[in-house]
Amino acid sequence: MRLATAQKVHYDSGPNMTPLVDIVMVILIFLMLTGTLIRTQFFRANLPVTTGGEKAVEGGLTLPKDVKIEVRVDSVARRDEPDDLYVRINNQRDVIQTDADLVRILKGLRLSLMQEQKKSDDEIQVIISPGRFVKYQTVVRVLTAANEAELKKVAFGTSH
Repeated sequence: MRLATAQKVHYDSGPNMTPLVDIVMVILIFLMLTGTLIRTQFFRANLPVTTGGEKAVEGGLTLPKDVKIEVRVDSVARRDEPDDLYVRINNQRDVIQTDADLVRILKGLRLSLMQEQKKSDDEIQVIISPGRFVKYQTVVRVLTAANEAELKKVAFGTSH
């Protein structure tokens, strides 16, 4: 004697996925709408791409060469004073105790370039080159100091 249940077709369809798909679509639409309303700010690098010095432009004119201030941030820190900035500005190594000292040095460089060499703010280029093991927090401190020193053209160089 055969059982009646053995003759019924049995489908193993699993759980109903329709509510899950509906919820995921609502979340996706919500994220798409809110994602376009939020402004993301990135570090703006305006270091010109050059392969070898000044580039000629149309009409035979050459672009003015910017005066470069190279700021190299080193990663060597002492354990007793971990907040020191080890900065080399134009190949002169300094241990700067506070961010205000760095702002003062950068402002002094900016003012001396403007007065002695008659350079405008648009002709002074600051290049921040961090060391391989420098923390992002330290790079942001140097960037903030350059902004407080009213230097307009700040770029990031390669690590050393």
